[in-house]
Amino acid sequence: MAFKFKCPVCQFDIVAKYLKIGDPVKCKNCGYESNVPEKAEFTDEDSNLIHKKENLLDIGNYNKITVTCENIEKPYTILETISFNISNIGPAASLFEELYNKLNYEINRVMEYNASSSEKNLNFQYSNIDFKTDFDKAAVIGLHELKKKACLIEGDAIIGLKQNYNVLPQNGLRYFHYNIYGTVVKYN
Repeated sequence: MAFKFKCPVCQFDIVAKYLKIGDPVKCKNCGYESNVPEKAEFTDEDSNLIHKKENLLDIGNYNKITVTCENIEKPYTILETISFNISNIGPAASLFEELYNKLNYEINRVMEYNASSSEKNLNFQYSNIDFKTDFDKAAVIGLHELKKKACLIEGDAIIGLKQNYNVLPQNGLRYFHYNIYGTVVKYN
């Protein structure tokens, strides 16, 4: 689901993915913040979203992946070390917002699915998350991205999970760089 409209300031084409009419959006060209207008054109650019493997409803063992900061007692084979980095400053800020909007959209899809289906996704873990700060958003996005990577290489768990924040205060604002990493394993 995406809406397309022109920035009211610089006339740059804005494509607002995973948002609804009235949701806030920032122009990638001039930085002007506005809301998705009612006259925005609906585009089916992402209409095949439901069929993409990266969606939470379709991702296979996504909810079965164990994530721990420790080691695990089951015998396993190491598959790969994975990491994910994100920032809310500079060009990476638009990726940060896009990933947050996409994850929020997916969470709402799963919750709607659970409300309307007899086959509930009972292991869905994001239904009670409160995204109060960009730090909260980054942590959940990072974990989500690691679990997607683990699924793609058919892992069963992510062990030795570590995360780092580097806070970059600038003009009274709190910018940061966030890194999360761990080792994907497959049970023997």
